[in-house]
Amino acid sequence: MLINGSDLLNLVDPRLKQYIFTKFKDNSETLSACFEELLKFLYISSKYPKLKRTFIPLTQEVDDIWHSLILQTAYYQKLCEALPSGRMVHHESITFNDYKTDIPRKELVDEMLQWISLYVKNFGDIAEDRLKFWFFIKMIKQTLNITLDELNRHARNDVHFKNDLVLNCR
Repeated sequence: MLINGSDLLNLVDPRLKQYIFTKFKDNSETLSACFEELLKFLYISSKYPKLKRTFIPLTQEVDDIWHSLILQTAYYQKLCEALPSGRMVHHESITFNDYKTDIPRKELVDEMLQWISLYVKNFGDIAEDRLKFWFFIKMIKQTLNITLDELNRHARNDVHFKNDLVLNCR
């Protein structure tokens, strides 16, 4: 069963949501979408604790919201407890540029494809308006020269996802 982004927003204490929207002085759909994508990242990180996660595959804008959440320690802990593992999702700062120099290109692409596959498995297809929050998805599309529809199709059928696409990135 797919998880709806608004269901994830409902996990967040209303006071914490208000704090975020006030801090970032915005009540727009963009901030709400940004917040939802952060919650999707936290959900995947919690549900798949063995997933290699040494870089944050989200934009700085999303990371800034995460920093603000973490500083509200009691609320953040309560949010993490409501996620699948019930454990704290920790933050580690490393830039993508630093990260990608430490591992082989095939391994990097494979890891990014795994994130995409888990996103689609849990939340459904990646929508065009959400790409701006996941910087590496745009990079994957360009590297592999495929459309978002093709990427979503491969992710839904992840049996062949990695093999078909990783072969194209060499």
